[in-house]
Amino acid sequence: KIEWKSAYGHIQAVADLGWFENNAIEKAKSVTLYKRVSSDWKTQEGTAHETIWAVGSTVTHPKWRPTSGECGEGKFHACSRAYFCDEFRSKRGDLYVAIRVALGDVYEWPNAEYKHKIAFREGFVLYECDRFGKEKS
Repeated sequence: KIEWKSAYGHIQAVADLGWFENNAIEKAKSVTLYKRVSSDWKTQEGTAHETIWAVGSTVTHPKWRPTSGECGEGKFHACSRAYFCDEFRSKRGDLYVAIRVALGDVYEWPNAEYKHKIAFREGFVLYECDRFGKEKS
């Protein structure tokens, strides 16, 4: 369906392909997602939702409600690339972590405002990485 047309070009509306296709993530049994955390491996520091993202740990959300909204409680959030996490957290000394998440534990919002963010229930923290997702040694 053409939305706008002129003598020099046109803009065409295209159906949303979904989070995986839009982010060039292959659907498999599990996916690697990324999160930006504090220098002591935490998010939501000092709140009831404080979470520790230690390498080698499995983190499970205690009150999984992904349909309660794109932002807010009821789910963990992660991004398709580590550098996309900069939009959500930007404290000096922050770290990036790679997290393996089973496909059945992700939730993609229809018509999401943040196109690189996805919700997940449980994940295994694989390693610390740089902002491009490369494992730090």
